[in-house]
Amino acid sequence: MRRILTLLTLLSILVGCENNESDILSNVDSYPMAVGTEWVYERQIIIETYESETSNNVIDIDTIYNSVKVWIEKDTILNDTMSVTMFQSEVNDDNWIMMSSQFKYLDNEGLKNYAYLNDGSLVFPKNSSLIKYGLFTDFYKTGYNELLPVNSMIYEENPTLDIQLPLTEKSSWTYRKPTETRVLQIDKSVTGVETLSITGESFPCFIVSLEYLNDPDFEGIEFTDWISNKGLIKREIIVDRTTPRYWNGEPVHGTQKTTDILTLKSLTIR
Repeated sequence: MRRILTLLTLLSILVGCENNESDILSNVDSYPMAVGTEWVYERQIIIETYESETSNNVIDIDTIYNSVKVWIEKDTILNDTMSVTMFQSEVNDDNWIMMSSQFKYLDNEGLKNYAYLNDGSLVFPKNSSLIKYGLFTDFYKTGYNELLPVNSMIYEENPTLDIQLPLTEKSSWTYRKPTETRVLQIDKSVTGVETLSITGESFPCFIVSLEYLNDPDFEGIEFTDWISNKGLIKREIIVDRTTPRYWNGEPVHGTQKTTDILTLKSLTIR
């Protein structure tokens, strides 16, 4: 059961904070893109199980810890002409490892997602048959009978604007636009600033929140990033409430609130 619950919430420590730094926080003008750059995160997943969908009675709390490593693997060419940078992600809980890959590039709008390698780390809406998070979250709406082929390259219909650059206190943009096959729209905006004190270093961050539009399946999901000029420093995903299911669609038990916290542990900038 523990393995199933971990897989269902795959991929998102307390940190010190200093407030009132909005007047000194510089804009984030770029993003680390050099091969060999590496971020290592500690991940804490808190799973609260409720007696029923309508009850506020928590009958079980499970906390799962694992580690996440993200690194820039290489610069490469896709579709013969598109220059991109390959970001690798590895989740490790000492019993299993899951890998994922995303291909990004910078242009005059900011950091964009061009494609990703589907290794099984898809994300499903909360009312679907399965919920599973990877660090690279794309929110395709599909059921367990509609899984895309594993290890297939998935190209964005239009490259998504992951982080608008320069990133300022007033930044706001559409990350994922609706398409003919998917009504979901995801907007991002800066909702605050905070300095996180981690591993003896201070990281002035913009707090970026996601808003999901046009699809009731995503109600109750809170997704927040803390972003500095050295990349993603912290991520928090709260999903309330879900009914987790096995791969065959059968419910596990109860309904759950999941809080998935990813916090930087070490950083190597090339």
